[in-house]
Amino acid sequence: MGDPGAGPDAAGAVRAPASHRRGGQRELDLGDLYASVEAWSAAHAKTRAQAEQLDRFKSSLGKDASDMLKALSAISDAQLQAARLAVYASLQGDETRGCGAQERRSRLRRCRR
Repeated sequence: MGDPGAGPDAAGAVRAPASHRRGGQRELDLGDLYASVEAWSAAHAKTRAQAEQLDRFKSSLGKDASDMLKALSAISDAQLQAARLAVYASLQGDETRGCGAQERRSRLRRCRR
């Protein structure tokens, strides 16, 4: 896992993920984002399903403030999860030049279209 003190410091600034050296090279510990590639894949599937459900809010956006709050909360949550997925895929792709990392970045690009 990552640095137990990772996250905002006393001043509120967010620190970068912990890193360690492997084979003479520095490697990021991405465990604070997702414990494994499998966990990333599960989160990707869940986020994609969330995003596909956002259309249900189209007909209710102008009804009242409560419906607007529900829609904006769902959109915000989906965007936050998508950003988290993208950060992991990007950082892991920087660390690992294998096909798996490229495939994860490609899956995210297809979702944005």
